[in-house]
Amino acid sequence: MRTLSKLLVLAAAVAVSTSLAYATTIGPGSISLGQYNAEYNSTNNTVSFMSGGSTGYTATAADGYGSLASYDGGIVTFGNLTGTGSGTYTFNLSTTGPLTASPLLTIATSTSTLTYDLTGVTMISNNGGDISINTMGDFWETTGGTVMGGPTVGSLDLTTQGSNNQLTTYSGTAAIAPEPSSLLLFGTGLLGAAGIARRKFAGKFV
Repeated sequence: MRTLSKLLVLAAAVAVSTSLAYATTIGPGSISLGQYNAEYNSTNNTVSFMSGGSTGYTATAADGYGSLASYDGGIVTFGNLTGTGSGTYTFNLSTTGPLTASPLLTIATSTSTLTYDLTGVTMISNNGGDISINTMGDFWETTGGTVMGGPTVGSLDLTTQGSNNQLTTYSGTAAIAPEPSSLLLFGTGLLGAAGIARRKFAGKFV
């Protein structure tokens, strides 16, 4: 009986904590980053995504869905402009796996800013300069200088179209999956299973 009681407490904790996490993080959604500029360097095996800052390119987001719909028309900036002023983020195409968290991009509107901190690269493919990069990371939302909860785990996929050692176009999609909802279902499922097991055990001792 003690084991069943502990299981009930654990299941309740999972259900409550995940529902609270869902309330304080960004909900599911996605947004397109459009067609802008990137530069592939076959000598160094790197690709640099550019926008704003000294590069002079202005990128905007579009076709937002769900929680990211409010960022339609937002200005996309790669890299850490505050720290470097470059407006560029460079990937080493030889590197995949976990990374030290770093700001890959921001999407800014007149009222709020969405920041994507890169934590890992899950896949890189390179076909003659046509490069696809799939990443994982954390999204943060800031309104009026105040962080509005987070981080929220999500992904960002970038694809270039072009040839070696020249400016090319790129497309990108940022996405946030409804993981907290899945965890909530898992927690409530545990509660149900624990309740059934408790009734069965109680019946044996009647």
